[in-house]
Amino acid sequence: MTAQVYDPQDKSGDNNTWNYNRAPEGYKFELVELAASITQRDSFHTGLVAIYDGHEYTHWNQFPGVESRELLGRDEFNSTVPNAYIALHNWECKEYTLGVRSLTESYGFKICIIVWYYLKKMSTLETLYYAVIQPKWKRFKKAFRTTLDPLDE
Repeated sequence: MTAQVYDPQDKSGDNNTWNYNRAPEGYKFELVELAASITQRDSFHTGLVAIYDGHEYTHWNQFPGVESRELLGRDEFNSTVPNAYIALHNWECKEYTLGVRSLTESYGFKICIIVWYYLKKMSTLETLYYAVIQPKWKRFKKAFRTTLDPLDE
């Protein structure tokens, strides 16, 4: 993945780079760990990587920005820490999202991300569960995350 140079004036959401991965039909992911490393050009080069449960997308900057209840982990890079390791503790999900963003106005960066996971066969009940909370079709992607919680009235 590639993170573009950070533009503080950009309100289109292009500061974030997203990558989605969905498990094959009848299976789910058991996420173990995320390992990432970046290219580096100078001592002020910084950026971040985040992994989310489900199909996440926001025009806001990933951090600081809006709260995400689907965030599984995030890590920052700089000149002394060009690698990231996020333990995911065998988290089960049907799909996950990787998000990358540069934190500097000088350089973008390229990142290599490896997500270690197992594919597990789903039961009939789990298949129905994920069909509701993480549907396959794009028109339903944000349906359950944008609806109001009855307790928030």
